[in-house]
Amino acid sequence: MVKIEIPTELEVEKLGPLVDELVVSHPELPWVDDYREVYKKVVSAFLSDEDKAIFIAKKEEETVGVVMGSITDNGPLQGNKKIGLINIVIVLPSYRRKGIGKKLCENIMEWFSEQKIEEVTLFNTVEDRLAKTFWESCGFEIFLEQRRKKM
Repeated sequence: MVKIEIPTELEVEKLGPLVDELVVSHPELPWVDDYREVYKKVVSAFLSDEDKAIFIAKKEEETVGVVMGSITDNGPLQGNKKIGLINIVIVLPSYRRKGIGKKLCENIMEWFSEQKIEEVTLFNTVEDRLAKTFWESCGFEIFLEQRRKKM
């Protein structure tokens, strides 16, 4: 059975394999060399910020998934309305397609709802068909396309 919970500072150390999976899964992104250390600092900051939330999925003592969400605004031209942003979802490959990502998504969406957030956004790479299918199954739809040009 998988438990979803808020991690303790001690559990932040156990998130290394999850961030490794993120980096391996997205080689097209420009990761810093010390990404594990940077990620630990980001997670610690999330734990102490009331506008951010993090949940982990644990199977016995192994951390097999994580979701991170934050509250931001949609900018002054749109009225600075508070919106939710799912910053990251990672599930270890051997635990995928077992409902863990869905449980993590449900937990972060419940947290957003408790914060009175009415709209939640996220980003995923265009090539990631599994992510596209997963997010559509969670009720998300494409409404913007982000583009980039390397200089």
